[in-house]
Amino acid sequence: MEIEGKVLLTVSDLRKVLHLGRDRCYDLMHNPAFLSIRIGHQYFVQTKALLKWLDSYQGKEFLL
Repeated sequence: MEIEGKVLLTVSDLRKVLHLGRDRCYDLMHNPAFLSIRIGHQYFVQTKALLKWLDSYQGKEFLL
């Protein structure tokens, strides 16, 4: 999935990018170490925040 050009990613987008299930993506969105945005009842993550977060955990384990 191409994420470049997208400002916000939905849980569905995140599932495709990270190859995680829906519940794991929601767990991630609720984790304070992961910068997500809630608008109404829907969660989003900024593409640049996701890429920065991935860089910061490169070579490390992130437990949910």
